Amino acid sequence: MERPSALNTILRKTASKIVKARYFSEIQLTKSHISFKHHGRVFSFQLLYNKLGDGIFRSGYVTSGIKSMPTYESGYNDLKPVEVAHFNCDSQNRTDNPDFIFRQAMDLIGIARPTKN
Repeated sequence: MERPSALNTILRKTASKIVKARYFSEIQLTKSHISFKHHGRVFSFQLLYNKLGDGIFRSGYVTSGIKSMPTYESGYNDLKPVEVAHFNCDSQNRTDNPDFIFRQAMDLIGIARPTKN
């Protein structure tokens, strides 16, 4: 199991960079996860508990709709409308680097980073 201070440092640094950029909204932070949005694109960074600081950064879009499915309430005999959602991931990386997460998020929304001459 990881040390809580190490987990908090990675997430705190990532959250700080995301907030300062002012390009992202709906920022949610928990003890092992941060998620944020830019228009319809959803970003998610989740720390894994098998190694210190190891995590997965994902980006993609959520699609939602209503689907006819058998439900518990109908005794699985009748089809009822059920709201469903699916995350379509188009980018996934293993990392524990807040700078990489920020740069990747900025690249995916099309914001160019300043280049050094």
